[in-house]
Amino acid sequence: MPTSQAAPPRKRRDRPTAWGCVITNLLTLPGLGSLAAGRKVGYAQAALAGIGFAGTVVSLALVLWDWAQTGRRPQEITPPLMGGLVAIGLFAVAWLWALATSLAILRDARKQPEEGAPPRLTPPRLDG
Repeated sequence: MPTSQAAPPRKRRDRPTAWGCVITNLLTLPGLGSLAAGRKVGYAQAALAGIGFAGTVVSLALVLWDWAQTGRRPQEITPPLMGGLVAIGLFAVAWLWALATSLAILRDARKQPEEGAPPRLTPPRLDG
């Protein structure tokens, strides 16, 4: 039984799979593509995106409720409106974080040889 707590090496994805993870990360839910690529950081990205999305929806509902009650649109920055702006910021941070992870996933996939490509030959070592 190993006593080391080192994380196992990441499995490299082929290019089409890596692009699928990137599209999922950036167009569906930030963090979901990271999880599909085997990156644990996707949990934090998805949680941050979920909190940002939920906060935006709740804030929008509160602003619309206030607008319906008063009959006029907000003229100043109210707490619900400020909360919505903060929530949009949280979602943007999650999306940018997922973008950075997506670029790393693509970089890792680029290092892997393409299917059907001839194997890369390395010159023999002469030092013994």
